[in-house]
Amino acid sequence: MKKSKKILLFLLLIGTLIMLTSCKFSVKKLVDQVVGIKGEMIYNSDRKIKGSGNSYSISNYNIEVEDNSIIGDFKYFSGLYDLAKIESKGNNKVTYKTNIESDTEDFKIVVISPEKEIAILGEGNGSNEELIEFTEGESHLKMVGKGGKGKYNLEFDKNDNIEITRILDED
Repeated sequence: MKKSKKILLFLLLIGTLIMLTSCKFSVKKLVDQVVGIKGEMIYNSDRKIKGSGNSYSISNYNIEVEDNSIIGDFKYFSGLYDLAKIESKGNNKVTYKTNIESDTEDFKIVVISPEKEIAILGEGNGSNEELIEFTEGESHLKMVGKGGKGKYNLEFDKNDNIEITRILDED
């Protein structure tokens, strides 16, 4: 009788481990699907991109900010992330050179003006150059993605009338 109880206990333990392991994979898959849907909803919504705050999922994100460049790479990004605040004293023009390498075409870097207008600095893969006209006030530099691995390099003209401040998450 003792031997049958040990076997029953062993089988119960194995069954529990199998259920926990397979449940873990199902939960991860569900979370990935939800995050992907959320990223897609943000990527295609000007209203959400123009809004304030962040809503994203990111892993292994590295960012390097210099006087006139921002370089970043990530293993996974989906959602909306506010990279920097841009404060313009008066009307100013700045040229942005953007290079993006992404394993999907669904990644972009944008500027949101004080008037809530969106200017796309780069989208998908490749290089781009844009002359952006800033009006007086606060603009925002944001990255938007549907999910994937990538890196970007953003270079811009130095302008004494424009101050760019990196926004740090408080999460």
